[in-house]
Amino acid sequence: GVVVIGLDNHVLAANPAAVRMFPALAGLAERAEPLTLMEATMLPALQDGVDTLLPRQTHPENPRGIATEPGKPLTLNLENTTGLHLEALLTTFGDAGVGGILAVFRDVSEKERLERLRRDFVANVSHELKTPLTSIKGYAEALLDMEKSTGGAQSAAPRKEFLQTIARNAEHMNKIVQGLLLLARAEHHGETAALENVDVASLLREAVHNKLLLSKERDLSLHLSERAENAGPVPVRALTDGLSEVLHNILDNALKYADSGTIIDIDLEMSGAEAIVGIKNLGPAIPVDQQERIFERFYRLDRDGNPHKSGSAGLGLAICKRTIMGFGGRIWMESPLKDNPQGKGAAFYVALRLGGE
Repeated sequence: GVVVIGLDNHVLAANPAAVRMFPALAGLAERAEPLTLMEATMLPALQDGVDTLLPRQTHPENPRGIATEPGKPLTLNLENTTGLHLEALLTTFGDAGVGGILAVFRDVSEKERLERLRRDFVANVSHELKTPLTSIKGYAEALLDMEKSTGGAQSAAPRKEFLQTIARNAEHMNKIVQGLLLLARAEHHGETAALENVDVASLLREAVHNKLLLSKERDLSLHLSERAENAGPVPVRALTDGLSEVLHNILDNALKYADSGTIIDIDLEMSGAEAIVGIKNLGPAIPVDQQERIFERFYRLDRDGNPHKSGSAGLGLAICKRTIMGFGGRIWMESPLKDNPQGKGAAFYVALRLGGE
């Protein structure tokens, strides 16, 4: 966007891109009254920058003034009233009595969003690793203190408990690191991998079979629909390892949150040029204010007021989303289940492009 500002602080001209950034500039040429920069942008920081480049002087032909020697261009980072992040370059033109300021605006909203994601990612990783590291350090120091105070003759019971705590926290850290590696691999594959035809029907049946023992331990039943059970090869555009990881992750998620004694329904259907996998569990509904965030890195549902209760690193669904996006597919959820009168349950869907010969 380009805006020309006169010595009297009125906007003289603006291109269409600037009008999109600052809607108040619309119809500038037809206005009966001049439009000030502040009225056009509602950005005090921008006005301050203009005032810096146009210092006040007493010259009668230059009431606001422009430096007799043009100053250095000024760069500002701004956010307009619609939430766009803008980088503004202000430079003077002309000489005393004639001239003004040329303001060039560049939309850097995507750059700012990525930078914010990077900052949040670093903060989240640091937070997630700090808790188990603190626990490991504390219990290791306790073991060393016991060793010093008893000369190695301490009871085996507390030692075993301390070592189990250390091992548990080390395993949690390992899950975080492995999850980050999987996420990085999914992002890399999404950019570089050549997709192939993968039989989603056989991978789905394999994933269900692998979770049968875990489902019995949790008093849950896995029900594979008849069409999914009897389907022939259903080739979709994907990568075998990545798609298998997604199906296992979503099944794990269903097993984690489903109410004891309930059935988890798994289905596979064709819809146009897509194959859609649906996995439904009858558990607590996902709160509406959390549904948009469940695919974020490190985001965990707050169950019983404790989002860390499950011990999960909060990366599973983020990995699923990035992997499926890399395949050119779609992933989404619905909660509560449409046909549930108690307003419970959640369903996760994965849609993949059907492959060719």
